[in-house]
Amino acid sequence: MVLGRAIAACVIASSAIAAADPSPEASRREADEHARRGVALYKLGRYLEAIDEFEQAYVLYPSDALLYNLGQSHRQLDHCREALDYYKRFLDGSPDAPLAPKVRELLPPLERACAVKLEKPVEVTGAIAMGTSSSDPPAPAPAPAVAITTTATAAPPIAPTEWTVRGGLGAGVLSSGGAAAAPVGPVLAVTHAFGDGRFDAGAHVGAGVFAGDPGATASAFELLAIGGRSIARDELTFSAYGGAGVLVLSELPHTLGAGGRTVRGSIAVPEVAALASIDRSLDQEWTIGAGAEVAVGGASGLRGGVSIAAALTINLGYRR
Repeated sequence: MVLGRAIAACVIASSAIAAADPSPEASRREADEHARRGVALYKLGRYLEAIDEFEQAYVLYPSDALLYNLGQSHRQLDHCREALDYYKRFLDGSPDAPLAPKVRELLPPLERACAVKLEKPVEVTGAIAMGTSSSDPPAPAPAPAVAITTTATAAPPIAPTEWTVRGGLGAGVLSSGGAAAAPVGPVLAVTHAFGDGRFDAGAHVGAGVFAGDPGATASAFELLAIGGRSIARDELTFSAYGGAGVLVLSELPHTLGAGGRTVRGSIAVPEVAALASIDRSLDQEWTIGAGAEVAVGGASGLRGGVSIAAALTINLGYRR
């Protein structure tokens, strides 16, 4: 059987190579589409169809996350041997993944259940099958079937990790020492999903031009390292991030300078921030949404020594 599977795998691989798009990016996008359909089918309980989608995705773009998804799907169908095979291949490829400890806990009870399931069934003799006289001793009742159970709750399948780029326009308020200005400018965030899609990390960049006193303007450039989590619900994706970085302020109005002085040159203000966004899928790659940011920073060159910024953004996103 193993040889037969190997030969079949070679045939499938050869066919895929012959018909594959010459662009690896096209294959990656197609694999991502199959993986997303597989996750949706899994959540609906249509495990056989989910397996087919995950297998097609793996042929196009091998991923350890897909091996985990295949193990989960086969386990839901009580396909113990297939589930064990995919779980072990997942651990071989990603021994330090966040899901690896859970999979290691699953293996011993699953192996025991698989051994029980594959035991030779009780054979029914011809005499019992055809019937016996009332004087014959009663035949022993067959042992009850043993259901396959595990001690751990199945985790939902995870789609392959991805890059997400969100760009848009933001507007908000910058306040320090009782003075405030209204910044308006572009924003850009780039994040990458790690740990089989369970954690996002990346960078957030913003720029603004805002008015302070009459006839006075200032500019700002914000750069943050961010990390957090994105959760998909149907066509919506909810994201929440925390970040830390710097806000560079240039040519501030004198009302924002310490001691009532006009700030010369630039001031780098360290800050921490919280960001959130809601995005709606337009197709498999593009999204549109809105976001919000609140940031707090401090610098001796500012009046009051503290800056508070709040902004709303309208975003257009791209993921791959």
